[in-house]
Amino acid sequence: MSCLLISGRNEPCKDNLGGVERIYMTPYVEYNASQYTVVNNELTSFPPTGVVEFSTRPDDNNFSESWDGEIWNQTLSLKFNVKSIQMNLILKSIENNDVRVIVKMNNGTYKILGLSNGLTLDSYNSESGGGRADFNGYTVSFEGKELKQGSFITNPFNIGFQLQGNVLNYDFQNLLNFNYQDSINYQFQTS
Repeated sequence: MSCLLISGRNEPCKDNLGGVERIYMTPYVEYNASQYTVVNNELTSFPPTGVVEFSTRPDDNNFSESWDGEIWNQTLSLKFNVKSIQMNLILKSIENNDVRVIVKMNNGTYKILGLSNGLTLDSYNSESGGGRADFNGYTVSFEGKELKQGSFITNPFNIGFQLQGNVLNYDFQNLLNFNYQDSINYQFQTS
């Protein structure tokens, strides 16, 4: 079997910053592939969706995608400074629910993870550290499996994503969110 190579690649300048600057998270809602558009691995349209912004530490944050011959494995590892009740509630609310995450990298590039199948909260740890200079906060890891590599996004807020305030989904005693008939989660807003 032959493949068609149409161009090569020059080594780019070494002014590219690694790491994750911030993420935008939304609960995973199953959409038909006809409800969003991906062209040449760029997400160009998406149904109107609210996202919540999380700033991250300037270091120790990363995501990776690896092809195993059948699927793309996506892993997102983040550190958030300072422990709080609000962050505990957020982590608790996504413990048993899948999410989609838009990653804004330190070089200004956006990429969406969990587009077709969502990401699962794989682990989170609360750390206090042993000294004044030690890390005090949360270490969080998400994992997902997709048939296609994560799509780039030029600007998520021009294709259907909308920044919203802090919204928490509270689980009821049976660990299910209250849903309307159209499967949209009922959400309690915090001020």
